[in-house]
Amino acid sequence: MCKQHIYHKFLFDYNMVNSTRGKEVFTPTPFFIGENYIDKIKFYSEEINKIVVKVIENIDTTFEDYKEYIPNFPLKDRILTLRNPLAPLLWARFDTFIREDEDDIFFAELNYDKPCAQREILIMEDLYEDHNNINNEFRSNLTSYIYKICEAHFPNNTHINIGFLTDATKYEETHLAMVIKHLVDNEKFNLMSVGVNNLFVEDEKLYAFDKSNEINVLMRLFPTEFLHEIKNIESILDLFEQEKILLLNDPRAIIGQCKNLYTYLWKLIEQRDNRLSGFEKNLIAKVFPKTVEFNENNISLARDNKNNYVIKPVYGRYSNDVFIGKLHSQEQWEDSIKYVKEAIKNSSYILQEFYPIKLHKAPYYNGNFTKQCDAFANLGPFIIGDKLIGTCVRWNESYLTSEETTWISPIVAQEKMLSVKNSANIDYKELYAKAVIDYGFSGAYVQKFRYLNTAYVVMDNSKFHELKDITNKMSKLFSKTQRLLVDNINIYSDILAITNQVSLLNDLTDSFTLLGRLDFILDINNQWKVLEINSETPAGICESINIDKLIYDYINDKSLLRANDYLEDKIIESAEKILKDYKKDGSEINTIACVGTNYYEDIYTFNTMKKILSKAFKVKVISGSIYDIKVVDETAYLYGEKVDCIFRYYPLDWLGIEKEGLKCIEKLIIEKKLFSLNPTNTIISQSKAFFAIIWKLMEYKYYSIEEEELIKKHIPYTTFDFEEMIKYTNDFVVKPLLNREGEGVVISSQLKNVPEEDCIFQELCHIQTLSVNVYDYKYEYWKENLYPVFGVYITDCEYAGIFTRIGSLITNNICMYYPVYVK
Repeated sequence: MCKQHIYHKFLFDYNMVNSTRGKEVFTPTPFFIGENYIDKIKFYSEEINKIVVKVIENIDTTFEDYKEYIPNFPLKDRILTLRNPLAPLLWARFDTFIREDEDDIFFAELNYDKPCAQREILIMEDLYEDHNNINNEFRSNLTSYIYKICEAHFPNNTHINIGFLTDATKYEETHLAMVIKHLVDNEKFNLMSVGVNNLFVEDEKLYAFDKSNEINVLMRLFPTEFLHEIKNIESILDLFEQEKILLLNDPRAIIGQCKNLYTYLWKLIEQRDNRLSGFEKNLIAKVFPKTVEFNENNISLARDNKNNYVIKPVYGRYSNDVFIGKLHSQEQWEDSIKYVKEAIKNSSYILQEFYPIKLHKAPYYNGNFTKQCDAFANLGPFIIGDKLIGTCVRWNESYLTSEETTWISPIVAQEKMLSVKNSANIDYKELYAKAVIDYGFSGAYVQKFRYLNTAYVVMDNSKFHELKDITNKMSKLFSKTQRLLVDNINIYSDILAITNQVSLLNDLTDSFTLLGRLDFILDINNQWKVLEINSETPAGICESINIDKLIYDYINDKSLLRANDYLEDKIIESAEKILKDYKKDGSEINTIACVGTNYYEDIYTFNTMKKILSKAFKVKVISGSIYDIKVVDETAYLYGEKVDCIFRYYPLDWLGIEKEGLKCIEKLIIEKKLFSLNPTNTIISQSKAFFAIIWKLMEYKYYSIEEEELIKKHIPYTTFDFEEMIKYTNDFVVKPLLNREGEGVVISSQLKNVPEEDCIFQELCHIQTLSVNVYDYKYEYWKENLYPVFGVYITDCEYAGIFTRIGSLITNNICMYYPVYVK
């Protein structure tokens, strides 16, 4: 369904016309949540609901002492002393959050009296068709339960009139009444909107507007503490008590709505009161922040420990008068306490323990672009009767809900395939010292951020094998495509932006690559997507072979398997095949030089390759700076040693740059007087144009049906044509054809002008993030949700290993190495 259609449906089918923020309110892109959290939310919310209902039902007996915790409001005594049985609670919603440490969830408050979000959940069920949508069947469950309650109370009625009571000034609730009417109206049921001045009682019957509209059921989104504003409310309560009408929710729901319920239940826990079972006490302590009444006795406690507390009004709604110490300066906190100190003379407040909340990367649509942004998720489980039937996720950029900024999205259960583990066995300084001494690794930091870490990524076994399978199939497809382009290079060289490198191409080997790397991400739909290929000079060799093993040796959990166990062997096998191809015409290769720039990363990378090749081949292997190669009499020398072949950790297209002074090396390679261990044809697949060509070749049926399915599923749509891209999606990335390491990459939402230089446009993938610790050079750290990129190594056309970096969306700021182990 297109976003414009969604927007119209949102406005008119669901009567969201009260929103002043238009398309920003709803994001069609789903939020995926782990099934473990779904299970916890369901279990905890249903069990807490049982406890609350038990308290409400026994307010005059077992829990009568709770009444003193319920602050006064008009009609309090009348409502708490109603003698009819508690009416079935139609609906409740809990404000639910995942704790920052990701260990569990908690309920910040309970909404029993007039919970909203019905409409939002209906939208999320309707607009995202997936069997894992946790709001599936919300519509039918809600409707059938309304029918069930009403018919149970009026079993002999052939017609039931429902009045939906709202404050007419509350547009959101009035429009919700229209949606509910659309749900429940049929030959037997009729729902009409009513207000505080439209109801009257005559002859022991309730009417709306006039005597032609008898009301059997009064369904309300109107606060109990303001029921006194309703005309004839005393007579209406009399009818309810006599069971001549049904009130939903029962006004005694205020007992569960009152935030002092937390205070009361915590008192029972601390006093070891046997009115609660051991299970109930443990559950409450687990999911309810510790709460006390805010009064003169604990003002100093709150003042001196601002980061540990939240102050809330007992009857507050919509985050009004909620003060979170962590978000205040000390001066602001003092001012807030002064304000509340005055306020408690006329109203009641609670002092509640502050729980830090997990920050997510949330999907956000602003009407033009969808992006992932940092936000907090209020996961509102919605209960009817005693069962959870749906959840509304409301997103906010701060801890407090603001109607001006909050937005919603579909919520979908998903099995977690990736996780980050921190090893307590690893001392960072010891790890880094070993990496430097044993492997010459000098890349501890990227800019001011720590690159080397003691944590690692655990990948689900099924997802790992899926990745290997896709890699093998994709590599063969890439090799097939590259051969086509080589054979027709006069047509494609300009498109690939490699016109100046055509003379470097050769047919000395049919190997696709010595060592390439396909950069995969796992998107939010749990689908692998390959964003690009580095078939020439892939980074991470030292990390993936040496640091990976170093960290693995520290880990106690040996059920984890290394993804790179055979990487070194695969490199050797690939090099052996290429060298054999180069010697077919009788050429001798006695010395291999592993070369790159003088940049620290290049040095430890080409030295790692030197060690690998030295162990494997009976030739001399040396290493050094590519700038130190001298050409004498059409022969290359490095530090006085004649060089027959180079492992080139240096881009092929840079050799021809005048200022680099390496054209003499380029000339030797062209004349086949110096071999490049990494085949020169890889410049073709290295070009960002490669994927755009693949997508274009599909139009000409170059690929088999199976290959086309592979491309469509795992390569984001890529094109040279800006107009074609914006027909496909507004969310894309602009990439220069031959730049590396994120240089020149721009996301469409930040694009000011259509680029004139050679570039491609690629669909933007929404990537699963991981919550990781980011360390700076001062050893200070904080948590961020960052993007993992799984650089899958290939040798020729086969999987060889994985090099994983976690960092910013574009690789130009935070970038950290994390080994991947398989569970």
